[in-house]
Amino acid sequence: MKRFWAALRLFFAFVLSVQFLLMVSPVAMAQEMPAVVTPSGICTKDINVCSNASRCSCPGEYEYDSTVGYCLIDDMDDATSRGAPVRSICSIQAQLLPTTCTDEENNLGYPIKCLCPGTTYYNQLMGQCVVSFR
Repeated sequence: MKRFWAALRLFFAFVLSVQFLLMVSPVAMAQEMPAVVTPSGICTKDINVCSNASRCSCPGEYEYDSTVGYCLIDDMDDATSRGAPVRSICSIQAQLLPTTCTDEENNLGYPIKCLCPGTTYYNQLMGQCVVSFR
């Protein structure tokens, strides 16, 4: 009877270890990484010309863009979806402009390049022309 219980314990230990390995595998750890997220941390109370906070804290893989008021992913290749729709007085949707965009799309479904009017520049993460203050 002792052998039976020893074998049963060994079997359950094996099953638990396999389950643990499956839970921490890279496939199981794959997570949603949107290209654009709303700031979830502390933001300064000073407001810039775009009506956004000048600084906000963002999750580790993101950097705050005060022009549009959202956190943008550092590496576009890590993005798994578009994320939050960007609405800012300092950006305009590139597809709505009478402008020329390439037919080639990035992994988010936005054109790779678009011509933008005036002092705006095209941002592939949002698919929008953003005001440049440089």
